Amino acid sequence: MENAAQSLAKKKINIKDIRGMRTEFEKNCDENNTVDFINFKRILLQFESNLTSDQADVIIKEILSTQRTSGRIDYQVFIKELKSLHHYNTDTKMWLTFTKYINQDTGYLPYSELQDALGEVDSPRTKSDISEVLMILNISEDEEIDFVKFKKIVKHKSKSKF
Repeated sequence: MENAAQSLAKKKINIKDIRGMRTEFEKNCDENNTVDFINFKRILLQFESNLTSDQADVIIKEILSTQRTSGRIDYQVFIKELKSLHHYNTDTKMWLTFTKYINQDTGYLPYSELQDALGEVDSPRTKSDISEVLMILNISEDEEIDFVKFKKIVKHKSKSKF
């Protein structure tokens, strides 16, 4: 089953979508032609039904970290961010997957969960394929896998296509 990030990455924005977003934005904007992040999140969730509330929160946090904002978003940023969902931030997709599978006590991804995690950010692979990549990257199967190592595995996996 496809996750929200994969669905967003494949979805194409069309004129009807943009008009619908503009209409929703205008319904919720203030006199300065901005919307607050609560309404932005609601529109985001309406725009992409497969997106979870937690994933929308991650997107909003990314906007807050890259934009100087007072907790409101104008239409230009609004459209830019909605369009960017179609090029969904690979690191965000990997982070969401990584945090889903990590051991909550240690903050690391157990090797036993690696195959499932990789299956969510790409196509599923066999344990022997994964072992080969770990060997190439000089990561042992008993090592704790942090986010940096997880990204290396995913990126190597994507380049090599096994």
